[in-house]
Amino acid sequence: MPVSDTIIRRGSRGKQVVLGPELLFGPTSDKRKRVGADLDRITGDVDLYEVNSSFCGIPGAGGTPPGTYTWTISPFTERGFKRPLKAIRVVAVLKMTEAVDGTQKTELLFRKTVPASDRKFVIGPFTSVATERLFLVIERMGGVSSIQYQLSLDSVLSNPASAPPARPFKAKKEKAMVEVTEEDKAWDLVKTD
Repeated sequence: MPVSDTIIRRGSRGKQVVLGPELLFGPTSDKRKRVGADLDRITGDVDLYEVNSSFCGIPGAGGTPPGTYTWTISPFTERGFKRPLKAIRVVAVLKMTEAVDGTQKTELLFRKTVPASDRKFVIGPFTSVATERLFLVIERMGGVSSIQYQLSLDSVLSNPASAPPARPFKAKKEKAMVEVTEEDKAWDLVKTD
């Protein structure tokens, strides 16, 4: 069952969700020490993404559903102009395995320097089982204000029952129609002067 999440990360304006989020949560950088900066040797500012099945991306509440995952970092089009990849130094993929006794072991699956360009960059595929969690780490170069990329997660889940629940649809409430009398119009004219 393919699930696709797509976000645009654009400088100081933060992120824009294009599609999802179903399984891709982030970017956050406050969990960085727990995930393991000593393994991928990235000690600068990062965007940390987690593949998680919980509704809010809360660690421990969900986990990475078993399946195959592929990330794509690519340029995006905005107002008719193609925006290239900018301010990305290193990209890494980490896998955290939880043992029966509660200990966690982190393993580096992928690490590569990404040049600034107008070409897409594909990472993966990576396979995950039930006791593992996958993380994508993107090291920012020059701070958050200059970063620019589109990140997509394509996944094929082994067990469709482990997919996140569908988001409830909220219907917009319609305001009741109010009849405007001549007196109301007159008061509106008095109030605006």
